[in-house]
Amino acid sequence: MNFYTYDYFVYESNNNQVYKYLLVIVTLLLLLLVFLRRTKKKERSKYRDLIMLFSLVLVFLVGTQFNGYQKGKVDKGNLSQMIVFLNSVEKNQQVSSSELSVNSRYLKDKMLLKIGDDYYQVNFNNDNSSFGLEETFLVND
Repeated sequence: MNFYTYDYFVYESNNNQVYKYLLVIVTLLLLLLVFLRRTKKKERSKYRDLIMLFSLVLVFLVGTQFNGYQKGKVDKGNLSQMIVFLNSVEKNQQVSSSELSVNSRYLKDKMLLKIGDDYYQVNFNNDNSSFGLEETFLVND
């Protein structure tokens, strides 16, 4: 069973994916370079295939960026909810955030919370505005 620490959620919420944007910019620059070389040369058909290739790569990258953006919005909301929950546990149980870990990457009823060496089952109300902790034991621990 995987447990995710408080630091994992903080890192993931701050993790921006600059390398993906850099890849789109590099592809756009290569497309521009090939297009400019095509306009300066008399033999225009030589660079036509490269322009098509870079254009298709650019369309593909922009499409994946948009898909990643949509997924990232949902993930960021889930991560921020989890950070708020872990901060609340830290305050209520008077423990350090480094002692906290959970077995889920998003808030859900009946998830497991590990505080130090102890395990708790988290029970949320209907709108996740309050929770209860019930000590539990792992079979293989």
